[in-house]
Amino acid sequence: MTPRLVVLADDLTGATDAAFFFERRGFRASVWLDRLPADPPDEIAFVALETRRASGTVAARVVGTALAALGPHVAVAKKIDSTLRGNVAAEIAELLSARPGGIAVVVPAHPRAGRIQRDGILLVDGAPVHASEYGRDLHAPVASSSVSSVLPAGLGAVVGAASRLGGAEALRAAVAVAVDAGARAIACDAETPADLEAVVALVASGEFGAPLWVGSAGLFDALAPALGTPAGEPLTPCSAHGPTLFIVGSLTSMTRAQIARFDAAGGHCQLVGPREILIDEHRRLGATVGRCDADALRDGRDALLALSSDRAAVEAALAMGRAHGFDPQSTSRELRERLVELARVAVPAAGRVVVSGGDVARSFCEAYGIAGLRLAGFAASGIPQAVALGSGLVLVPKGGGAGDPDTYLTIAAG
Repeated sequence: MTPRLVVLADDLTGATDAAFFFERRGFRASVWLDRLPADPPDEIAFVALETRRASGTVAARVVGTALAALGPHVAVAKKIDSTLRGNVAAEIAELLSARPGGIAVVVPAHPRAGRIQRDGILLVDGAPVHASEYGRDLHAPVASSSVSSVLPAGLGAVVGAASRLGGAEALRAAVAVAVDAGARAIACDAETPADLEAVVALVASGEFGAPLWVGSAGLFDALAPALGTPAGEPLTPCSAHGPTLFIVGSLTSMTRAQIARFDAAGGHCQLVGPREILIDEHRRLGATVGRCDADALRDGRDALLALSSDRAAVEAALAMGRAHGFDPQSTSRELRERLVELARVAVPAAGRVVVSGGDVARSFCEAYGIAGLRLAGFAASGIPQAVALGSGLVLVPKGGGAGDPDTYLTIAAG
């Protein structure tokens, strides 16, 4: 079938986070790694392209190739990070090049997650994003909080939020002025879910032509109701048929809080240092760390295996990689691939596997030959559970910043 919408995402957990909002309303959604199958089976199809850490040139080429494969008549959208990490500017430019008649509606805000856009500035929990922990990201630091910085030169415009402009009609007038002035990429302020809904209602009306949606999961939450009547039933909470294994590679403060709560509650918790992983040339750690997790799972206990999030330790590991001729991206990939390998002996004993951090989720899927995921419920509020197409393995792909401090405990209790 031809999907109602194909969404190109820059990482795997970003794709599953956004797909959740469609499934929650009854749309059938699937997430595919790198490319769609010849005949996608679902109404909404996401493609995780893994471009967040790539160079701008590579990201543009990958997005351009994906767009060319879809053809000009498939409705398309672009999922971006709600903190502007990645190659947002290059990917928007490629989208506009591939769809010359389209208007990109750019909405990185996700108010329910604490990310809002006010006066063209992206704020995370009230602070400009470049001044938050995302501005210090070891792999994709955000240099500017100005959303204008990711819009094509001479073709971009920023408009205010409906709640500040005075309502839907004022928003319509502001967008009309921008379009009349030649803007092809319009970044819309949004401070509340109602602001997102106002943007979707206006642009989906077709007054300004066929929109090219570019945004965070927050935008897709607002967009889903505008796509008509879904074919299926809304997602429901789901539980695991056995204990849960957590494989955690994210370094965010939220992840650290979630690990701390899990550990304090008596969960089986192992933290492995990045340098320890890199010097384990003969892969002996798997015989100790992985088997320890496997034993806990067989005893009916939930188990967590995490890369130590101590920044100094991670920086030391990256420096060690550079000393041996590897760039930070290559060292990071090696770390997460080895982390996934450490857990291999424990995976068969788990009822489901939580993979936390988009890069770790990707490495897990690659290691197990998983080409696609179908959402099959949710493990915690806003955290989708999925089934690996072909193998039936139950996964919970989770973004590092997603959830609250008790999310791991909530998942484990399900």
